[in-house]
Amino acid sequence: VKHLASLYRKARNGKIDMAFCDAAHFVYGKFCSFMWTNEPKYKATGSGRQRLNVYGAYDPISGRVLTNHGEGRVDAEYIVGFLKWLRRHHYPNQKRKLHLMMDNARYQHCQFVKEAARKLNIVLEFQPCYSPNLNLIERVWKYIKGFVGRCYYSNKEHFFQAITDILEATDDAIHLQKFTTLLTMKFQTY
Repeated sequence: VKHLASLYRKARNGKIDMAFCDAAHFVYGKFCSFMWTNEPKYKATGSGRQRLNVYGAYDPISGRVLTNHGEGRVDAEYIVGFLKWLRRHHYPNQKRKLHLMMDNARYQHCQFVKEAARKLNIVLEFQPCYSPNLNLIERVWKYIKGFVGRCYYSNKEHFFQAITDILEATDDAIHLQKFTTLLTMKFQTY
């Protein structure tokens, strides 16, 4: 927590850039929910094998949520592509270090990703094991799943579209208002 606070101070002072990164896997399938009816109702949904994989970064200074998504796998090649995309489109000043807070997923920890990050002047900051509470992007995923989980989707296309609509609107006032209290640099530790 002290290290995160130190990085945050440097980022606020314009010395570095920082972002919290992770993947989310939105599965089109059956979710238990309740509604008032005179008789039991069941709506058929997908098998649970269809999912939209989203890899994202949350910048605590600008408040931006930056994401890429698709049905393909999130693996080391995907992460390297994401790092290049971040540098090219969102953090183009390669002289300034970009610190990315990440969990310990194997595909992020491999030498291929570390070497690509080094070339892009990106510092990979791996969190302690079993500490998702230290990664602010996890709060974004929970927030989005709360929206998506309230609705019925007749097919995977509608389900995927609902997610991408939210991802594309994260800078709208309705979401930014929630993010100001949800995405703070206050962490609870045990």
